[in-house]
Amino acid sequence: MNLILTDIINIFLSETILLGFIILNLFLSLLFGKKLYKFSGRFALIATIIPLVSIAFGISHSGYTAFGGNYISTVFTMFMKVLVLVGGFFTIILSQNITKKIRYRAFEYYTLLLISLFGAICLIDSNDFISMFVSLETLSVSLIMLIGFYNKQKAKESALKYFISSAIATGILLLGISFVYGLSGELNYSLIDNSYFGQDTSLLFMLSCIFIICGLIFNVGCVPFHMQTPDILQGTSYPIGAYTTTIPVIAGFSALLRLVTYIMDDCPILQIIIGVLAVLTIFFGVFGAIRQDNFKRFMGYSSVMHSGFMLLAIGIFSAYGITAFIFYATVYLFINFGVWSGGITFVACTGSDNIKDYAGIFFVRPYYATAFIICIMALSGLPPTSGFLAKLFLFISVMRQDASGLIFLLPTIILVVIGAFGYLKLISTMFQKKNCQNIISEQMNTKIVLYFCTIMTALTFVFADYISKLAIYASFGI
Repeated sequence: MNLILTDIINIFLSETILLGFIILNLFLSLLFGKKLYKFSGRFALIATIIPLVSIAFGISHSGYTAFGGNYISTVFTMFMKVLVLVGGFFTIILSQNITKKIRYRAFEYYTLLLISLFGAICLIDSNDFISMFVSLETLSVSLIMLIGFYNKQKAKESALKYFISSAIATGILLLGISFVYGLSGELNYSLIDNSYFGQDTSLLFMLSCIFIICGLIFNVGCVPFHMQTPDILQGTSYPIGAYTTTIPVIAGFSALLRLVTYIMDDCPILQIIIGVLAVLTIFFGVFGAIRQDNFKRFMGYSSVMHSGFMLLAIGIFSAYGITAFIFYATVYLFINFGVWSGGITFVACTGSDNIKDYAGIFFVRPYYATAFIICIMALSGLPPTSGFLAKLFLFISVMRQDASGLIFLLPTIILVVIGAFGYLKLISTMFQKKNCQNIISEQMNTKIVLYFCTIMTALTFVFADYISKLAIYASFGI
């Protein structure tokens, strides 16, 4: 009993707190229901704040394992959990307006959201294939239910597409895990690394690693699962769209990065495969985004493109790549939520998803448009923004690895330049001198997230040196 309590306090405290709030939220849904639906959102906010406090004030510790080594706490896992919980906090704030329309189901909505967050942070902590798989499925299943939560045909269609694609990816992942277990007789990452693989370059091992990589990159929207991302986002709500393109991406890549570090780092062929997948993902994301007139589909392809950049960082197979990924994920969290909150504010006032309807916004709402444009510029990687520094950091990390990185770096730089035109198209639309309806939003929560993310985007640029040092520190503790 004392051992379990020690494991919970040292490693699993934030997860235990979140799980307690999930259970309590289910009981409250039976007691309150429709009349006190507003309480559910505030309760969910508290459920994300307290785990954040437990990590920020050092109540949880790094350098420990829990439950027989199935979960691990390091500086890296704690840092990534903070990003996931902050993203969950933003999503809950952005969802305040939607729960007014689904009053009697507000508690269920936030319960699913908290379960998804629980799966995400457990996925980051996982140090075993079983714990990784269970956490991934917890995240995926709850996300499927969130995508299809509303009584709309498009939402149900999007949820069904995600379910089918997820089932295929799960089968591929389990096939790869079964091969690894058959080869090594172990499921724990540390035991596999210490007792078996070292220099194993057998065809079956590489094949199993490829299956595992393909199974994991489904949730992050990389090739060959990139086409489902814009389709799913088009049917779901805006807050869940922001959540889907951020939290599963950060959690999924964190899990993949730990797998690469522990098991796959001695296979240069896998490095080439990941690099090719990364470049292809950026390619399809860039050319898909340029052709879009729908804001949700545009952001879907934008998410695909940025997933390619983070996959490229993971494919470096070194401390440089880990540091670049941590820095990129930190910047991406704020700029992505900033752009989505700007889109939520617009659609709440106009009801339009069409990018052409953004024409003339700058002249009627200059402060809102300026904050929106800053986040879009950062998302595109234009200087001088934190998004530009994140890409620059990534490119330098690729160049530091070896000369083979130039094979992937050169086409990536070209694609970044081409992709900037898609974002500039949205920015230029806002400056078109057309009669634009006055955007008056009574819902302050979306604008609060927009302005806060804009401020954080500026601060991550100004204090990029400090954030990079923190990323370097976290990379050594993976």
